[in-house]
Amino acid sequence: APFATASLLTAVGLTAARFREAGVRRVLVYGAPGLVDELRAASLDARATADILNEEALAAWGAEGVCVGLHRSATERELLLAATALGAGARFITPNRDASYPDPGELTPGTGAAVAALEAASGVQAEVVGKPAPDLISTAARDANVALDRVVMIGDSLETDIAAAGAAGVRSILMLTGVTSADDAERAAALGGSARPTRVARDAEELARILSELRAG
Repeated sequence: APFATASLLTAVGLTAARFREAGVRRVLVYGAPGLVDELRAASLDARATADILNEEALAAWGAEGVCVGLHRSATERELLLAATALGAGARFITPNRDASYPDPGELTPGTGAAVAALEAASGVQAEVVGKPAPDLISTAARDANVALDRVVMIGDSLETDIAAAGAAGVRSILMLTGVTSADDAERAAALGGSARPTRVARDAEELARILSELRAG
């Protein structure tokens, strides 16, 4: 059914809201141009590390926050600029810390790899508003006026998607179409607790069947 894009809640949108709540307006972005554009659309003065000439230019601008996203063309200089901003007191808020992303035939280091590098270089811990934190799920449920016991999280990562569902106290469906294998799912099921998904789906057809069963139940 059609829906208004204004009703969408994304991890980047929630990240922007956290920056604004903290009184942060000037955000240095270690990430792709799309992340810069999204933060600017949320009324932040966002600039990419690639567009900052040097440390003197960074100091003159006065970055108040640092945000990290997937950055396939990152350079060591950009990492240094982001670490420098954090060392000078910039607020570190990021949409996620996914360790990797599935690419055809391989896994690509994700946002989490850059977040970990900056945490190690600066000694500053990132505030992660996206998965595996529960904030995105709980905020979406609150905004939609939906009780948490009616929410189902669907995702392909045990470490982020299923962990976020467990942290938020909602049901979850693990998809075996991405970074998680059937063996991984079996090991998670043996662990129990919040690490275990409510159900596991091998493909979209099985997902549709499981959702129908959950609605009926």
